[in-house]
Amino acid sequence: MTEERCDPLNLELLQRRLQQLVSGRKFLLVLDGVWNEEQYYWEMLRAPLMAGENGSRVLVTARSELVSRNMRTLPPIHLNGLEEEHCWSLFQDLAFERGAWNRHRNLAEIGRKIVKKCQGSPLAVRSIGGLLYNKTDEEEWKSVLSDLPDPDDDAYKILLTLKVSYDHLPLHLKQCFAFCSIFPNGYEFERDELVKLWIAVGLVNKPRGMRSLENIGGKYFDYLLWRSFFHISSSGNQQSKMKYKMPGLIHELAQSVSEHECLRFENNAVHGESGNSRYVVSCLQNMNPFTFQKIYENQGLRAFILLPENGVPTKQVPNHLFRNLKHLRALDLRQNELVALPDAIGNLIHLRFLNLYGTQIERLPESVNNLYNLQVLELGECNKLLELPKGMSNLVNLRHLGLHLNWNKHRNRWIDLISMPPGLAN
Repeated sequence: MTEERCDPLNLELLQRRLQQLVSGRKFLLVLDGVWNEEQYYWEMLRAPLMAGENGSRVLVTARSELVSRNMRTLPPIHLNGLEEEHCWSLFQDLAFERGAWNRHRNLAEIGRKIVKKCQGSPLAVRSIGGLLYNKTDEEEWKSVLSDLPDPDDDAYKILLTLKVSYDHLPLHLKQCFAFCSIFPNGYEFERDELVKLWIAVGLVNKPRGMRSLENIGGKYFDYLLWRSFFHISSSGNQQSKMKYKMPGLIHELAQSVSEHECLRFENNAVHGESGNSRYVVSCLQNMNPFTFQKIYENQGLRAFILLPENGVPTKQVPNHLFRNLKHLRALDLRQNELVALPDAIGNLIHLRFLNLYGTQIERLPESVNNLYNLQVLELGECNKLLELPKGMSNLVNLRHLGLHLNWNKHRNRWIDLISMPPGLAN
């Protein structure tokens, strides 16, 4: 991994903006999960915060004692884990349905030892308890117990404990979970969004009988959710689709098991090993030639995701992207100021997933009709979209076309489009 410090000019602008926001105001700032131990970064943040009104507070959570020392805070409060009896009660609720313990008392002693090794971590208890849900084989319980690390006041030991639940997953779920490390820590995703990406990169097994790939992928998702690899996000509401995210330690676990598969560009740093990566995500402020060079070293790349949350919105995608990444299955350019796609996109004949949600696209190039393997085309909230390519009915594998439009029955046309391709208007 390589790391560079922030651009001084951008940092100065951010400091000024932060100072303006807090100047003369009393505020409470919560920094959750701080990991950077360099005092330089804290000094850069603290300087503009001094403009706040007396009585302002900054609350920091971290797993490193050095973080609190560098911040020169009040004496840190060390949080203890759950008491063992509380952990045991939680584990019982997760491992068996209510009342079932009476039929499996032989597992109680093993369960107690498992709980002790979870070191008071409710996340570890939930993960291991979910792993053993309704399993009654005593040898399987002993196997899980033997795989757990001995108790230790070390966050790394908790990570090893969580890894046991990963190690006991079937291969297809391990692959689906590892893929999720492509998202930044704290990133919120939708169930359908993730399932479609899994399908696009080939992580969902072929359906049996009449079951669809989406149905099978949904089962994969639910299994990981029940095992606490995903949590429902508290920011979700009834007006929007349910959002999910991975807890911080689970995200670290995903990164540790996928370091050879996922390449991430964020915080002006490169994370992961370049050369044989299958998935790449970028949150950089500037996609410079060096960045693209690092990406193109991965000839077998299957997914490219460009997230605009922390970077400068992209107005165009270079032609050489499509010439160098010919094996792409998924291309996600959502919520960027993208105004056009080059004709070269037609070279991505293996592409199954194309997300242009919320872009400024007016027209798609006719070469899109060459993407015969395309399964998902997301064009929702593309408010400037005027028309679709006329030959889109040739996309015989297309199963999901995202268009948030209204049909005007009096004018017999879509309100927001000047034309619809034959075969797609009904």
